[in-house]
Amino acid sequence: MKRTTLSLAVVVAVLAVVVGLATFTRPSQSKAAPPPAASRVPVQQTEAVCPIVKQLPGSSTAVSAVSPPAAGGATGGEANVVELGDRTKARGKVEAPGRTGVFTADNADVPALVADASGAFAPGFSVSGLTRIPSGAGRGLAGVPCEAPTTERWFVGTSTAQGRDSYLYLANSKDTPAVVDVEVYGPNGLVDGEAGRGVTLAPGQSQAILLSTLTPAGPLTGAAVHVVART
Repeated sequence: MKRTTLSLAVVVAVLAVVVGLATFTRPSQSKAAPPPAASRVPVQQTEAVCPIVKQLPGSSTAVSAVSPPAAGGATGGEANVVELGDRTKARGKVEAPGRTGVFTADNADVPALVADASGAFAPGFSVSGLTRIPSGAGRGLAGVPCEAPTTERWFVGTSTAQGRDSYLYLANSKDTPAVVDVEVYGPNGLVDGEAGRGVTLAPGQSQAILLSTLTPAGPLTGAAVHVVART
């Protein structure tokens, strides 16, 4: 049985629309001074969220956090990987820019994780998981990148066909609740638009949704999934 994974790190955000009033006047004959050159400021803070990894018998998972060598004048900071549901439980750390922090889990599920990098560790910081399954129907390697939180995401090319278990993993990395709407689209458009609406995630909570439960009319060999977080 083939198992596929889609992940979304949900952030609850308030979107503000700014409305401005512009007044147009005839330009003067004098030449305006050229605008100052934009300054480039290095990234100071980066966050990534990793989905839950459900281990099969005999499998192992390695989660790697990488921070490239410091550049651009950034200094100080740190990079840590902790459990999303309990941030007091550390899982990994990058000791210095240019190095990699790795932790492994054998025959044990890996909970949802959140990775934070600041200062010199932030530019180019990335985290990913690699699961090795040595035998059985799922034999092979499966990689899952950890992603920056977002309020909206499309996933294309997934399937709910027989013999495939496709899961959508949701996680709320912020300190306010999130309400998530999940919509599945097939060849003929939206499929049962109410089935995935109103999924509530408390702060630090994660949830796995089997996509076939959102397509009660039958399996889809090709589907797109639209996910939106709202307050």
